[in-house]
Formats: sequence, structure tokens, C-alpha cells
Amino acid sequence: MDDGKCILAKLTIVGESKVIDSLYRSLFPETHSMPREERVRVLINKQQADGLVIEFKAKDVSALRAAINSFLYMIHSCISTIMNIETQLRRRT
Repeated sequence: MDDGKCILAKLTIVGESKVIDSLYRSLFPETHSMPREERVRVLINKQQADGLVIEFKAKDVSALRAAINSFLYMIHSCISTIMNIETQLRRRT
């Protein structure tokens, strides 16, 4: 995607380091498998131990919205899964 006229968005997530690590490991592969990469590009970076920054660069609002919605859904799924696992582990003890 050329860096001409693009729409940019940045999502910053701060949390426990183990949650941030899990999110990073889950989301990073998705940044390399985006369909139609000429419309949207997603970069993900860890910021220290407790932060994650996801940057979106898109040619149009529809592509930006679709990418953000997809990543928000994946983030929600990851966090829900982590919470369910922690709940199950607490019940065992």
C-alpha cells in the first residue's frame, strides 16, 4: 500500500504482562494474513511489559472499520478465553 492519502488509527491496550503477551502472540500472526493488503495494513508492537499498540493504516474508511472490528473481536475473544481459563483453574483449587 502506498503511503499517500491514508487513514490512520492507533489502539493502545494496557494490562497485566501475561495478558499482553498472550494477546501479542495471538494477534501478531493476523497482521501478516490480512486479505487485500493494498487496502489496509496493521502493525502490532509491544510497549514495555504491560502495553500493546496496534496501528491501522487504510486507504478508505470501510477497510479501516473492518480491520478494527476484526481485531477488537479477536481481542475480546482472547481476553474472554483467558478469563474463563483462570476461573476454571480457581475452581479446581
